[in-house]
Amino acid sequence: GGPDAVGIARFDGSAWSTLGSGVDVLTTPLYDLATFDAGLGATLYAGSNAGLLQPVGDPWVRVGTSMTRPVRVLEVHDDGIHGAALYASVGATTINGRPVAQVLRWDGATWADAVSGTNVDLYAVDGSSSGDVWVVGETGIARHWNGTSWLAVATGVTGTLRGLWAGSATLAWVVGDGGVIRRWDGTAWSPSSSGVTGRLDGVWGAAAAEVWAVGAGGTLLRWRE
Repeated sequence: GGPDAVGIARFDGSAWSTLGSGVDVLTTPLYDLATFDAGLGATLYAGSNAGLLQPVGDPWVRVGTSMTRPVRVLEVHDDGIHGAALYASVGATTINGRPVAQVLRWDGATWADAVSGTNVDLYAVDGSSSGDVWVVGETGIARHWNGTSWLAVATGVTGTLRGLWAGSATLAWVVGDGGVIRRWDGTAWSPSSSGVTGRLDGVWGAAAAEVWAVGAGGTLLRWRE
């Protein structure tokens, strides 16, 4: 019954409404949203193909202007060293002629490199604690932060992993292209049949015994123990 939202809308628990003038997703696609408090109150951020956006006025403005590459994934995390910060998986850049995908850390004022140790594009990041963080992406890559360093962990997947949920140090799920689903048990990633062959884009767990996955063509999957 209200005005049409442009690219993004707000839900207050009972109804949807516009969020400022919105974002033209035809020219500035949005990839992810996160709320982060850098000391001035909780603020909504959006990852887009134009960088990190913030609804501080109409239209939305880019913050952290030194970084203009696509921001695909956002996650608030405290690594136990730098305090709470907003982490972003960004599009590949080039260092010494070699393409490098990066995980960057935003503290509300500046970007800092949080080296991932890989040169492929990353699509998802999640963690259950400062010593348990995962990133996944192209070629089935999965890297794990143990509080000190990033370690490569084999998934047995060659396609792109697009969604990730980390429930605990002994429980995590990833989903990706071709209906791929893998489950982490604290030691290794093992396959779980999805029953679909289409792309899966996201996964989330309400608890260890109930996990949801979504994907292409309106796919919605539920797993229960």
